[in-house]
This record gives sequence, C-alpha cells and structure tokens, in this order.
Amino acid sequence: MGCYGSLSRAIKVANAAGYAVAVLYDWINYNSRGDTVTISVPRDCSGSTSGKADYEFKRLDHMGWGDRVSSVNTKLGNGTHCDVFFHHRSRQGLRR
Repeated sequence: MGCYGSLSRAIKVANAAGYAVAVLYDWINYNSRGDTVTISVPRDCSGSTSGKADYEFKRLDHMGWGDRVSSVNTKLGNGTHCDVFFHHRSRQGLRR
C-alpha cells in the first residue's frame, strides 16, 4: 500500500506492480477527491465470460474499507480482462 498525489499515479504504480483491476472510492459518483484504493493483481485474466470471477474480494476490512466503499470502477482502460467480484459484508445476525 502507498499514498499517491493523484488517482492516475496510483493506477500507474498498480500497473507496474501487476494489473490494476479496480478502484474503490470513498465518495459517491467515482469522485477521487475523497480517499481511493487501487487494487492490482499479479496476472492478467482470460477475459472469458463464464460467470465465474477471476478474483473475488470477500472482505476489505483488513484494509479499513469494510463499509467505506461508495463506488467501484473496474473499467480502467489498461487492457486487463479480469472479472472482479466484491462481496458486501452481511449485517444478518447483528443485534441492536
């Protein structure tokens, strides 16, 4: 993880480390004036549309983003072909 001065710089760094496949936004409507997280993976994907995700992210709590995501962008224009699924943390079973 690292902090960068712009979203475009963060995507460039993520692509240098692997393949940037998603950007998570802390603000609505893909607004990068708030916090963002760029997720990269070690390899490109097949691009098949079999309905199965190439990468699944079931929990984002370890990054401090469990309930912060307002928008997600997976179309980064960098030629990756990954199907990425995110799971929302269920609130079932919580008592008030």
